[in-house]
Order: sequence, then C-alpha cells, then structure tokens
Amino acid sequence: MIVPSMSKEEIIKEILFDFDMVKRKSEYVIKDQISELSKTKKYPFVKAYDYVTPKTKNKWIYIIELKTKNDIFQTFVNYHDTSIGIRAGLVMTNKEIVFFTGHFFKRFVERGKLDIASPIDKMKEFFTLNPMLSYEDRDELVGGGYEIIGRVKSGVVLGIRNKKNILVCNTYLSNEMLRNDQTLIANSLKAEIDYYISTQNPGLM
Repeated sequence: MIVPSMSKEEIIKEILFDFDMVKRKSEYVIKDQISELSKTKKYPFVKAYDYVTPKTKNKWIYIIELKTKNDIFQTFVNYHDTSIGIRAGLVMTNKEIVFFTGHFFKRFVERGKLDIASPIDKMKEFFTLNPMLSYEDRDELVGGGYEIIGRVKSGVVLGIRNKKNILVCNTYLSNEMLRNDQTLIANSLKAEIDYYISTQNPGLM
C-alpha cells in the first residue's frame, strides 16, 4: 500500500506492480460496456471508474473512452496522499509514470473556470478531458534535471524532470490563457524553476 513516507521510486514500483491487475479490470468492464452499447448505440462513451486493488489496497481511476466498438482508449491513474495533498501518477503507454501534484489540479480548475471542490473530482475531470499527454524536455536545470512542457487537449502542463529522471507536473495553462498571452509558457516555466530551486518543494522532488 502506498503511504506518504514512501519515496517516488518506491511509489513507482508499487504502481507498476498494480498496473496489470488494473488493466485487466478495465478490459472486463470494456467487454460489458461494448455489449451494452451494441444495444443503445450511444457513442461516443467516456466514463471514469474507481478501483482499489485487492492485494495492495491502492487507489486508482481508469477511464474508458469508446468512440466506436473498435476505437478504444484507456487511461490509468493511481492517486495517493502526500504531506502536501493528493498526488496522481499517470501511467503512460510506455509504462513511464508522470506525477501530477494537488497544486496542478487546483490550477486546472481555477484556470479552466470550473466549479469543482473535491480534489479527487478535480483529478477525474482533468484526465477525462485529457486522456493523452505528450511532452518534451526543455532547458537543463542547475544541479541536474530538466524543465518539461507538455500538451494536452485543454492546454499546457509545466513541470520538472528531476535528476533522478522522475517527472512531476505542477502547474497548468489553459488554451484560453495561451490565446490571450503567448509569453505565459516562458514566464510560467521560469517561475516554476525559480520556485523549485529556492525551496526544493517536496511535491516536485
């Protein structure tokens, strides 16, 4: 079971240990849902499901998106508590884990002008709207690591790849914000890096 005292390396091992079980659960649900949709024809279908792994008691959401019965996309996210709030671990298609902090989801709701109070509901809304993430490394940080910038459907995610090669996304810019100010990415990245260096924020380390 993931607990706040664990390192990110330990959490990644736990997430990967759980992953095949969570994926099997999702695939069972997909079969049932396709059977139901064969009657209703109500495509596209998108839904987030809660799941707690029986052995490790870890908390997950998996999101199923069915555009047709043959066009299926699944998103798998572990979430757990830390000393500074909720944190999510998105499992990428190559089984790389990308962490998202509670601060990130707070910014997503504020900047998307959404009325969502629950941290878990904020997380579900983000990943339901943005099932896919692509990112790139930017400038190297003093002392190791890189700043990263990622693209999702609703905007841009910003964060750090630290010197241990662990990715953490900590803030979000909406598409609307970017349309109004093209300097936001550069300015926000600088603020993110300055904060990381000055405080060594445990949410980013």
